[in-house]
Amino acid sequence: MRTRWITALALMSACAHRVEVSVPPLPAVELATTEVAVVAGQRQCRAVADALAEALRNTPGVSVNPSAPVRLEVSLYEHFTAPQVSITEVGGERREGRVSMDGHAHALLTVTTPDGLQARLMGEANRSLHGELLALDLSSARQRLDRELTRGVALDLAEQVRPLPKQVERSLYPKASVDSAKGQLHQAVLAELAGDLDAARRHANLAQQLRPSPSTQAYLQELNRRARGAP
Repeated sequence: MRTRWITALALMSACAHRVEVSVPPLPAVELATTEVAVVAGQRQCRAVADALAEALRNTPGVSVNPSAPVRLEVSLYEHFTAPQVSITEVGGERREGRVSMDGHAHALLTVTTPDGLQARLMGEANRSLHGELLALDLSSARQRLDRELTRGVALDLAEQVRPLPKQVERSLYPKASVDSAKGQLHQAVLAELAGDLDAARRHANLAQQLRPSPSTQAYLQELNRRARGAP
């Protein structure tokens, strides 16, 4: 614990207030075998199922086989996007705009074995897209966000089924007011570094209430999953 704090403080003093946090593997379900079949329950779920199969193939110790006895079925995939566009005219003809778009997606994963139903898991993803784009190219922006949401849901499901230990970077905001969203995120990361996930969840939840954002929501979901500690 002391070593973790020393590392965190050293990084804080060195540069841009970023710290690394070790996230242990914590599966949401204990698979009976390392060989699985991944299928789509509905047509709109095929892209997520394909992305999940690819993610699991890239996971050490996992084999994806259509005839495997453990079946992972993706169903009920839904995604929502909310674009915001500010448009200006250039030369009276060409329209340019600043496009920002937030998106959310989720899907259900049903895990079954020869003995029957083992678990149902919900995979989620929140993504944001910002940048200078042609206003007339809004459909391309939506397609790009949809692809990122599809992959995000698949990665979230893969993380629940077969997680790997990982190092993640967190941002610290030591100068932020404790009453602000950044101030609460700062407190959340400090609590996480200290191993107090309950306090980290409280602060992250307050940050999300003060200033909702997809990234804070994803962080809170991760903390909740780790705090539960078991399927």
